[in-house]
Amino acid sequence: MMTSYEYEVICKNALIKFLAETYNESLTIKDLHLVWFSKTLQNYKCVIVDLNENQRYYECTYNGDKKEIYLDVYNKEYNVVINNSDFNSEVVI
Repeated sequence: MMTSYEYEVICKNALIKFLAETYNESLTIKDLHLVWFSKTLQNYKCVIVDLNENQRYYECTYNGDKKEIYLDVYNKEYNVVINNSDFNSEVVI
């Protein structure tokens, strides 16, 4: 069984390789930041971001049954601000 730190390093190294091959980006492990991590039973999941202006973030999922890692790449599409005065806690039917 791997530790959370080992999982983080494995995911960051896989991401570095993927970004180099797919986007011709040259990052180091110090350029990638773990922002969320979870372990449930034999499965792991984390979200990683880089500080580039590319608006991407990455999700890394370990399937403990199959012993496989899945890497998902997301692009930030919107950043919408909702002010406190616009909060609505009423149920809309």
